[in-house]
Amino acid sequence: MLKTRIAFVFGAILLTGILSCSIPGDVRRAKEEVIAIRALIKAKNIEQIYRDASAEFRDAARKSDLEDIFEGHYDEIGNTENFELLQTKFEKESPDGPFLLILGYKAKSTTSAINLDEFIFLIKDGNPRLFNYRYELRSENK
Repeated sequence: MLKTRIAFVFGAILLTGILSCSIPGDVRRAKEEVIAIRALIKAKNIEQIYRDASAEFRDAARKSDLEDIFEGHYDEIGNTENFELLQTKFEKESPDGPFLLILGYKAKSTTSAINLDEFIFLIKDGNPRLFNYRYELRSENK
């Protein structure tokens, strides 16, 4: 029993140490990726977003699905000045494997149709790849 507790504590300390070393750089790269994706959305360059997304994203969605998501909101979602970072979350199954980094944003403008949006990145070898995206319309939040 004592060995199990020691192993668990050691594992938790090791995982925390590994995560804390890589997290700041991963968050910075993911934030830069959000800015780049927003610029591509504003330019309606969905092909590039789809091509750069993770294989898991491309397996689950078609390019036309992305076009449907952004339809009517290209300028709003593409406006990097319209959103501020609200939350950062991590989901990691093992210290050596890839993990998900979730960046949640809130619209600064109260007249914006979109209230919140969320970019989920798969971080593998230090490279953030779009894993999922969603937004919440302001009317959905009432």
